Amino acid sequence: MDDLVRWLGEQYDEDERAARAATPGPWVQAEGTGPLGHRVGTADESDWVAWTGEIAEGRSEADATFIAAHDPARVLREIDAKRRLLAPHKPGLNPGMDSDDNDPSTWLPVCSTCQTTIAHPGDWPCESVRLLVLPYADRAGYREAWRP
Repeated sequence: MDDLVRWLGEQYDEDERAARAATPGPWVQAEGTGPLGHRVGTADESDWVAWTGEIAEGRSEADATFIAAHDPARVLREIDAKRRLLAPHKPGLNPGMDSDDNDPSTWLPVCSTCQTTIAHPGDWPCESVRLLVLPYADRAGYREAWRP
């Protein structure tokens, strides 16, 4: 039942490792000349960490803007926010309509934060957790059953 929480935590850990390994920001965008096209680098311009070539008119500027907006510091803040949002949503077990209140083996999985009524099949993962896991739908291990 906690496979989803463990898997999602692993995705956050992977994103955090990548952000910490990247050149610290803040990153900025600057239009280059020649073969560099639009550049992305540190705010003091001492280190140009990425650049986009002239793929199509307007395209490289949009790419540079996107890259600069997603510097490592922002990614780390997003990961922290996602972990905080996930923290209260833990899987638990509650009696369902057909459960024996004295036999937890008949209870259904629920979100211990969101579940306020009799448990129903599908109450875990809750909508909040399903939305937090959705950005990782393209990664190995994602299960379609988690989709909102």
